[in-house]
Amino acid sequence: MCGKVLLLGLGNTIMSDDGAGIIAGRAVFGKIRENLRDESVEFLESSLSGWRLLDLVGGFDNVIVIDSLCREGQSAGKVFIIDDVNRAMTPGTSAHGTGVFQVLKASSVAGGGNKEIVVYAISVKDPYTFGEKLSVEVERNMRQIVDEIFDDIMKNRRVKWH
Repeated sequence: MCGKVLLLGLGNTIMSDDGAGIIAGRAVFGKIRENLRDESVEFLESSLSGWRLLDLVGGFDNVIVIDSLCREGQSAGKVFIIDDVNRAMTPGTSAHGTGVFQVLKASSVAGGGNKEIVVYAISVKDPYTFGEKLSVEVERNMRQIVDEIFDDIMKNRRVKWH
């Protein structure tokens, strides 16, 4: 991954586990800054959904999204890596709807199809309850979640470094 990179944490930090994408995104961005000192990476956090995300992801060569995913029967605190947006249009229920994948695909097409996109979906227990605390399961696994995402970014060179 080369060029201008957006690390986008999605969620709502006052809706319990829905804030996991933002919380993990902040920590991953901190590790990127600490380890790489790479100015080509920009971090944004947003509670926007659907087509309103298009303005955020436009202008970047590559996009890394961290979001929560509520999937029945899935243990909370696991990370799913979705690096083929075309094949993952509806991987489960997100508090933002499935519009995230359509927006990312549209952004890539608008950019000539050369944009690399990866989504890190954190399985959560409860993204719908009003509250600023993560569920015990997600909170307990947050350090591991952040490390797993950061390690994958480094291993797969999703961010260029010097």
